Amino acid sequence: MTIGGRLTEEDYVAAQIFNLKPKPWQALFVVMVVGFAYLVLAFADPLRSLLVIAAPLAVVTLIALWARANAKRTYRQTKANSEPVTIEIDDEGLLFRSRMGEGRVPWAHIFKWRWSEEMVLIFPNGAMYYLIPRHFFQSNEDFESLLRSLHHRVGKAS
Repeated sequence: MTIGGRLTEEDYVAAQIFNLKPKPWQALFVVMVVGFAYLVLAFADPLRSLLVIAAPLAVVTLIALWARANAKRTYRQTKANSEPVTIEIDDEGLLFRSRMGEGRVPWAHIFKWRWSEEMVLIFPNGAMYYLIPRHFFQSNEDFESLLRSLHHRVGKAS
């Protein structure tokens, strides 16, 4: 199967936001710290206990706004992001091609993968990913075919 297209700024931003998902232990840790602080302050001063709840919400909002702005800036700085690309999906893996060159990612070199209704992120390691937006696919069946291939060859999505 061959797919392809151009990454858009919104694809790039959506991938960055999607990839910000915290690990379960991180979320649990934050909830426990905020909950403990809330209980301590609720007995001392009810107004301060509201600040304990509002402060983390403000931090999460600021992180999301920063991530969005940073993703837009990075997309604009990386000229290759807006070049058309084709991706061949076969028994060996994924072959990415653009006018600047090509590169193969064998199935065995995929560390993990994640997906949403809008995209698939394929990680060769814990820090980098290849973004494949849904609009690169001709049909829903093609998108689902890639998901099945990843599940079969790499394992369950993380």
